[in-house]
Amino acid sequence: MLPDPPTASPKIIQQHSMQTRAKSGIHKPKQIFDLSAINTNGLTPSTFAQANKIPHWRAAMHEEFTALIRQGTWSLVPQPANTPILGCRWTFKTKQLPNGSVDRYKARLVAQGFDQKLGVNYTETFSPVAKMPTFRVLLTLAIHRHWSILQLDISNAFLHGDLTDTVYMRQPPGFIDTTRPQHVCKLQKSLYDLKQASRQLFHKLTSLLQQFGFRFSRSDPSLLILHRQNVHLYFLIYVDDILLTGNDPSTIQSLLHYLRSHFALKQLSNVSLFLGIQILKTPSGYLLNQHHYALKILQDAGLQDCSAAPIPITPSRSTLTADDQLFADPHLYRKIARALQYLSITRPDIAFAANRICQHMHALTNCHFQLLK
Repeated sequence: MLPDPPTASPKIIQQHSMQTRAKSGIHKPKQIFDLSAINTNGLTPSTFAQANKIPHWRAAMHEEFTALIRQGTWSLVPQPANTPILGCRWTFKTKQLPNGSVDRYKARLVAQGFDQKLGVNYTETFSPVAKMPTFRVLLTLAIHRHWSILQLDISNAFLHGDLTDTVYMRQPPGFIDTTRPQHVCKLQKSLYDLKQASRQLFHKLTSLLQQFGFRFSRSDPSLLILHRQNVHLYFLIYVDDILLTGNDPSTIQSLLHYLRSHFALKQLSNVSLFLGIQILKTPSGYLLNQHHYALKILQDAGLQDCSAAPIPITPSRSTLTADDQLFADPHLYRKIARALQYLSITRPDIAFAANRICQHMHALTNCHFQLLK
């Protein structure tokens, strides 16, 4: 005698008004993902706790901490009374080459400078940075005079700036001195995210260049020029990104040797990537593009698989209707709008469209985000 065929389980009739998975005809079991089982080796951590579990990020933090100690960035002292003590944290970034491959894993200790107080632990903060017209003029000058352009990068650049203000900071996470855990760091050198950090670096670097014989350009204070008999050198500064060109290789080598005695120079090579702009040498000159930067904008916006449009802007409504709702993530809108403005350096065809979307930074609606996309 054959067994009775299995009967289907009775269907549960939902009486409430909520739209559930069962009402939508979805009867698959819900998958619960264990985030602790995900391999994070390929991800950039956002906290010290995450980074401390991954060997190459631990090595990056140790390398940064060793550089801080070697530079004499701070001295441990008992915590002074009635004095603001800044916090600090680790930040992490996976540095990539223009082709997308990993260059290195970079950990950086930054001070929480947002707690600084004017007149207490900082005074002046301004420092000049290179202007884009100056950058283009420098490239044009090198092209017409057949000069090579060297790109300099100062390792742990801000650590070379001497502090004139008294700043105290807590010991870095993961590297607290076990013999003096209650002590704090009295900063002798500048540190990333201090309000005066870039100013102190610029002051020290330009002071050394002036001792070598450079003088500030009258049109752009971030450009220093050396004219000595038949020697002409140009030194362009954008915080810790530097371009150097000139007509006398021996003087350039003397300058580099002079700077190495005060800074740790690295990545000394012909210019290839400056401020997110890829520079390709061609037989007729230099070709500037921001291809990898544009791809990053698409990824941040979640539009990496979108279809191309023939024009950068579409006709828009002049007035908003009552149906237009406020956009849920205004930070994302402003972030992408700023990025598109910077992209217009090498894509002037989107300059007008980028200007249009930047006019709606306040009270953003879904209509504005459609214009942005």
